[in-house]
Amino acid sequence: MSTNEEQKIAAEQFGYRIEQGEETLAGKFWWTLCLAGLDVEVSPLEFDSEENAWEDAIRAHQDELAENEAIAA
Repeated sequence: MSTNEEQKIAAEQFGYRIEQGEETLAGKFWWTLCLAGLDVEVSPLEFDSEENAWEDAIRAHQDELAENEAIAA
């Protein structure tokens, strides 16, 4: 399994999902982050492919993990 695939699985397990637009947003993708008891976070950008949306979700997840580590330190 590739590192990118492992990171995608970790992001999914954390709560990241990819959404696909309809009607005026047809062909656009974005990520959402849903955590129990917390508000939903939505990517600030729209992407032209699911793959690009996942790449950004993985980046956001890595940022979230780094932030959590900094708080814990």
